[in-house]
Amino acid sequence: MTYGLQLDPEKTAVVIQGTQRDLLDPDGVLSTPGIRNHVESQGMIAHIRQIAETFRARGAGVVHVLFVIEKDGRGTKANAPLYRGVLAAGGIRRGTWGVEPIDALAPREGDFVIEKARENPFYNTTFESVLTGLGVDTLVVVGALTSGGIEHTARHAADAGYRVLVPEDAVAGQSATSHRNTIEGFLPAVAEITTTRDIIDAMQHVAH
Repeated sequence: MTYGLQLDPEKTAVVIQGTQRDLLDPDGVLSTPGIRNHVESQGMIAHIRQIAETFRARGAGVVHVLFVIEKDGRGTKANAPLYRGVLAAGGIRRGTWGVEPIDALAPREGDFVIEKARENPFYNTTFESVLTGLGVDTLVVVGALTSGGIEHTARHAADAGYRVLVPEDAVAGQSATSHRNTIEGFLPAVAEITTTRDIIDAMQHVAH
């Protein structure tokens, strides 16, 4: 828990990832009961919406990161089990229903949308250029999966000099156990573990 949290909307962005239909929708080709059950028990979708709306209201950056593979699968190197599995399942393919975020977390006007082709959103994308353009030094990282894109983002962001906050109830894992192992593992070394309520309060009560 982070007490007395203070955030400057002009220097803070929320990074939303792992919200695509193929991962979160029951009909998604990469979705599992374990993921969906943990998303629901966390209240993740509602919490992300609350954070995003607060950021938009304060003029802070809202950045969506979408994992996108070309429709024919070409251009994705299957060098690791994760990428081999995604390719074999045919998920998150460009132009398909499943590659889009679920309706409840769809990007709004004024939000930024970044495409990534690996777990790390900093790798070979325009992500950091957008963050630099926004002038932010603090990232609030939300979405799924806790042990995947969330931890990848936090580790790289910390190395790149960003302050990272992860509201524990606005992220979800492959299961409650996987999520807890990450939250209690290395993640707190590179990110401050907090809550949705703390983030919203810090954004709403900041002095100008």
